[in-house]
Amino acid sequence: MNSAVGGANPDAVEIAARLGGRVVWMPTVSARTHKAGAASPELAVHRGFELRLVEVLDDAGALRPEWFDVLDAVARHDLLLCSGHLSAAETVVLFTQARRRGVARLLVNHPMMAFLGWNEASATALPLMPEKIRLVTTLTCARPPGRWPTMAPPKAKRRPITPLAFITLATKMNIGTAIRR
Repeated sequence: MNSAVGGANPDAVEIAARLGGRVVWMPTVSARTHKAGAASPELAVHRGFELRLVEVLDDAGALRPEWFDVLDAVARHDLLLCSGHLSAAETVVLFTQARRRGVARLLVNHPMMAFLGWNEASATALPLMPEKIRLVTTLTCARPPGRWPTMAPPKAKRRPITPLAFITLATKMNIGTAIRR
């Protein structure tokens, strides 16, 4: 749902679903968090590629009304809603509204990437919602307990997320495959 497809565009979701699409990605390079963290090492691959900003929350921290039709289309077609590069706080607000509107499949992208701001407080807000939330991390983040991926913040800034904070750990390949229960 980057600016290239119009941001909050329920028609794009509807057409994609009718053509066999199964996944809706919230903004990545158009996300406020992505733009704010563009200098971080995690986003080096995106340097030199910019799209317009797509807002998801209003100034009060609530989901913007234009996203409700998108969530309704996701729910109607039983699609997987992915957090993209939204911040942890944005994802919690989005997923709360998504569940209220009937979205059953939710996936958290890149929770170990520091620029998204995941921590214990935001992580523990998720299990109170659906039982089918997925935590997705890249293969480079799949490490034994106690080991941080190379993209993690310096030791002084680390805030580990306990394994109990998330329901399921799935590994994402470059093609964006999610494990479905």
